[in-house]
Amino acid sequence: MWVERPSMPNSETKTRILLVDDYDETREIQAAVLEKEGYPVDQAASMGEARKRLAERGYGVLLLDLRLPDGEGLDLLREAHSLDPHSVGVVLTAFTSTDSALKALREGAYDYLAKPCAPEIVLSAISRAAERYALTRALAERTRELETANRDLNRRVESAT
Repeated sequence: MWVERPSMPNSETKTRILLVDDYDETREIQAAVLEKEGYPVDQAASMGEARKRLAERGYGVLLLDLRLPDGEGLDLLREAHSLDPHSVGVVLTAFTSTDSALKALREGAYDYLAKPCAPEIVLSAISRAAERYALTRALAERTRELETANRDLNRRVESAT
């Protein structure tokens, strides 16, 4: 029996990113680097602004500063996961420590980067995060399809007996 492979996003369809950082210069540089690679990027300078953006649309990847003037990036990541459990968070922070890295990873961050961070490192992390997002969504969709097919098969077997 032939099984169709899950469709993956083509290079034209990049995962939308929400970039949250209170430093304008950092945010603008990171956005320019990501947009140059074809990623659609929305920016937010605060938790409030980021929450507004999350309410307006979904994001596959969040590039988050840990410390914001009105909250913590990890709180925003939890909110994003409640809206889309497949969303992937990458932390980019100047306040690095082993404790904050462990906390970020335990609370669902996919990667943890220290500022300043070379553009190629950020791009690599975002690329891996976007791939993870696409794969987990594809896996969830295929799982739903298999569960539906299994229920249908069980109904047919029951009605045949």
